[in-house]
Amino acid sequence: MKDTAQLTFFTICSKNFLAYARTLFDSVREHHPDATFYVALCDRVDGMIDRANEPFEIIELDQLDIPDLAGMIARYNITELNTSIKPYVFDYLFSKRDEQRVAYLDPDIIVVGPLKELQDAMDAGADAVLTPHVLNPAENVDIDDIKMLQLGIYNLGFVAFNRTPRVLDIVRWWARRLESQCVIDIPNGLFVDQKWADLLPSFIAKTHILHHPGYNVAYWNLWQRKIERSGDGWLSNGLPLRFVHFSGNNLNDENVFSRHSPRLTAANVGEANELLKEYRARVFANGHASYSKLPYAFSWNGASGVNEHTPEPARAPESEATMQPSGEHVVVAQAAAGGGALSKLSNAITTLRRVRDHSGGWSAVMSKAVAVYRRGGLRLVRDTVRQLNLIYPLLHGRGLSRPVEVLPYLAPETEAIVEAANNSRGKLLFIDMYTPRPDCDAGSITAFYLMKILVDIGYDVTFIPSDLVKLGHYTQQLQNVGVTCLGRDDVPSIEAHLIADGHLYDYALLCRAPVVEPYLDIIRQHASRAKIILNTSDLHYLRDIRQAEIEGSEEKMQAALRWKERELEVIRRCDHSIVMSDHELAILSKELPNSNIHHVPLMFVDIPGRTGDYASRKDILFIGGFPHLPNVDAVTYFCEQVWPMVRARLPDAKVHLLGNSPSEEVFALGEIPGVNVVGYVEDLKPWFNGIRMSIAPLRYGAGIKGKLGTSLSFGVPSVATSVAVEGMRVVDEQHVLVADEPEAFADQVVRLYNDEALWNRLSQAGLDFVADTYSLDAGLKRIDEFMSMVAGDPPAFPAVAVSTPAEYARYHAEAIGEYPKRVAAEEALIPERVDSFLVDGHCAVCDRPSAFDVSFLYSCGTRSDGGPMPNWREHLVCAKCGFTNRIRAAIHAFRSELKPEPEARVYITEQTTPLYRWLHEQFPNAKGSEYFADKVPPGEELGGLRNEDIMALTWPDASFDFVLSFDVMEHVPDPAKAFAECARILRPGGSMLWAAPFALDGNHKMLDRNVIRARIDGDGELVHLMEPEYHCNPVDPDGGALCFQYFGLQVLEQMRAAGFADARLLFYWSPKFAYLGQEQILCIATKAAR
Repeated sequence: MKDTAQLTFFTICSKNFLAYARTLFDSVREHHPDATFYVALCDRVDGMIDRANEPFEIIELDQLDIPDLAGMIARYNITELNTSIKPYVFDYLFSKRDEQRVAYLDPDIIVVGPLKELQDAMDAGADAVLTPHVLNPAENVDIDDIKMLQLGIYNLGFVAFNRTPRVLDIVRWWARRLESQCVIDIPNGLFVDQKWADLLPSFIAKTHILHHPGYNVAYWNLWQRKIERSGDGWLSNGLPLRFVHFSGNNLNDENVFSRHSPRLTAANVGEANELLKEYRARVFANGHASYSKLPYAFSWNGASGVNEHTPEPARAPESEATMQPSGEHVVVAQAAAGGGALSKLSNAITTLRRVRDHSGGWSAVMSKAVAVYRRGGLRLVRDTVRQLNLIYPLLHGRGLSRPVEVLPYLAPETEAIVEAANNSRGKLLFIDMYTPRPDCDAGSITAFYLMKILVDIGYDVTFIPSDLVKLGHYTQQLQNVGVTCLGRDDVPSIEAHLIADGHLYDYALLCRAPVVEPYLDIIRQHASRAKIILNTSDLHYLRDIRQAEIEGSEEKMQAALRWKERELEVIRRCDHSIVMSDHELAILSKELPNSNIHHVPLMFVDIPGRTGDYASRKDILFIGGFPHLPNVDAVTYFCEQVWPMVRARLPDAKVHLLGNSPSEEVFALGEIPGVNVVGYVEDLKPWFNGIRMSIAPLRYGAGIKGKLGTSLSFGVPSVATSVAVEGMRVVDEQHVLVADEPEAFADQVVRLYNDEALWNRLSQAGLDFVADTYSLDAGLKRIDEFMSMVAGDPPAFPAVAVSTPAEYARYHAEAIGEYPKRVAAEEALIPERVDSFLVDGHCAVCDRPSAFDVSFLYSCGTRSDGGPMPNWREHLVCAKCGFTNRIRAAIHAFRSELKPEPEARVYITEQTTPLYRWLHEQFPNAKGSEYFADKVPPGEELGGLRNEDIMALTWPDASFDFVLSFDVMEHVPDPAKAFAECARILRPGGSMLWAAPFALDGNHKMLDRNVIRARIDGDGELVHLMEPEYHCNPVDPDGGALCFQYFGLQVLEQMRAAGFADARLLFYWSPKFAYLGQEQILCIATKAAR
């Protein structure tokens, strides 16, 4: 039994701060020896620490059940992420560890006395305890009152809660807020988790504010507090000092008290400096020299690329090449500073240089200018140059890509595509993790150009980053090319935007499964007509599995497999999914045979071409962003295992490592002779124009590799691994050289470096390849063809899929409150005193608006006013195609969920109906049958209709791609046999779609077990267990068909037992498509691929 009066402590840190956490732990235990102490690790262990050797329990991120952890990792910098998980840790300790009184302390705190006042406050009934930054007005000082209003009244380096229902509610509110709004955005009133704490006293009535000067002493209040030693202890303003917060400390510089306050130094803080010296010694004694070198697993600067609060560790000096100022930037700066004729002349010179560089020389400028003039006069020339000027400073100067606006003037065959933009092709919502920064990573280049091309070919594109952060000139560049950008100033959340405007969208293009996952249901609900397109970027689970295999980590393998299930489910739920490589297409075609997967390589490469021959070049280059862990692994592997062999044979060569945000691990490679860690460079051109070759030594990853496309576009040949070229369609010895083992890789590097003839051949072949495959012209055509195909697809089927009883329980708990609203909405459609009426909606079969006829025939319910409720399922007949509610929904689900090709082999268990005739017209290979018992042998015809017993079909094994059965299975004495027969006649990977009555209780909840109404006993006799119920039978209208059972959740297991690998129930209700009746149900079961 836990002592409810005992304090529990925790801190949060990344691996590099574990020495601080150890020091905090030691100091807490000195004064609270019985306290439980946890460390929440905001990082990945990555095999770099032994948890058993730590004196405290470590809580890892995946234990916290954070809904959008992947999105938070992507968007937040190290400071934001560490602070964002704080409420989740409180919730975990309260809910999962049964802790009662929990106090958080920042890791850079040292406790110097027992926290008696905190204990007293909680004993007196406090549910929350906070410490203000300052206890007196702060004027004319470094950290003044205004700073407190900007950063937060209370310092969140400390906060304590007592577990109560109200506290849990507020902690979970706080967690929801920090999921996307734990940012350093002072102009908009946000500072990580801290500003939100200003609201805590309003929300938690029993909040205690500690006005004790001994708590949370730090640089922001040190000028108000006199710190002095007294005997064996310390005092603050004459009262016992409880803890000091060494925020912003620099352990490597004894003169710095805090980097956040340059006015405070070791010389002017008095006796507090003695505490700092003691603290510094304790942190180093706890292993700081080793821990501080452990790399942070995620992005130090986050999606914004900025972290002013916690700058990255000092980097090695930049190379001479990266320190040279760009001549163009000098001209622009002078022009901006000057005015009049000089300014105009400077800008004109700059523009002419850009046009020259972009076009490939003055002769090319002239020929292209003449072509543009002939087609549109001076106006078109001016517009072309203006568009080039907009985008050039961001992209072209970095050797990345050419603006799409220029394409029609360079490639006449794309003119028709671009001119089609005059007629809008629909409104498209584009969601990605963050605003693209094309000068930082290949994914941003893809996102930028994808949006740009969509605008160019006629789509009205609205972009919302999941972090809702606009990034200055990056956002402006998107707006300049016609994209509407929304951020936190425009919408409070993506969900709020979809609730308000979701009905306007025709398409939703979402990037990366971790980003997509939280928004799928919201888009389906509030943007129901939008077709959802997923850009997978790469298969995250495939990359993670490969990393786990290389590192031999069973823990990482299990995490990767768990994510695989989630990622595949996201892909299955989207209408269309894009993969970058044919390798990933093959994988997903096997994993999800009925999903709409498309190979659309989203790489957009400018072709700057080659300047300089083999002899004028030297050295080797790697390019890749280092927040991406496969790149860190690649350069570490190359420099440690391959480079020594290369260096022995090429002693004068160097290898240069280019890419943003190198980690400490990458910088350490610079100690190896011949390795130059360059880091981020603004202009890639000088590097590629002088480098002899590049390398791509990736050992794990997925997707296609921008580093290869960039290198080949400059005519720089490359040596790459099989993983690096996977899916790129480059050929070994034709476009690149491929090797995987260290010795073989070293041999190929030396061979390419020394063989001029080989170099020339690969250089030209690489240029030709990227021009044909990854140029902007080719990319525009691919996207236009893909979007045209998507536009012709049926609309998404508006259903919730359930595969297990547990999933159904969660679904029903959420849906039960909606049922009365649905019934009320349906009653509101019924006019007074009529025999029949029309309901408006959209017919998914006709794919157009229609009117749907309803009468009260077969009515089986009563309205709230006592009148009859229509049998919606059997009515709502489309005025155009003539199909009822249930048949239209079945066709809709078949086309949208299973996506049959025209040549598909389809078997349907009916043959006299309009549905069969429609099906046979759409799918010439369709077959049907009826059941005539013993009137004719099975498999033979009676009056042109085939006789089949679904429990003993005569079709050969694997005869069909799909089996359809609607309102038949309830009439089968042994459905298990019927399901097994349907599975038998399906090809591997084939699917069955069926509907029948389901057993529901008074709350419209499906029963666990099937309800058996009749059965055939061991003697072959019919036994009625309930009042006989007969349904319509088209081949025996007088006798009808006996109903043997209504189905429950049990049927999911029955179908799996019958040979189906997957079975799911689809619950649907949609006024838009006139699918009424409170809720309808279909079932899809899929046979294993092999």
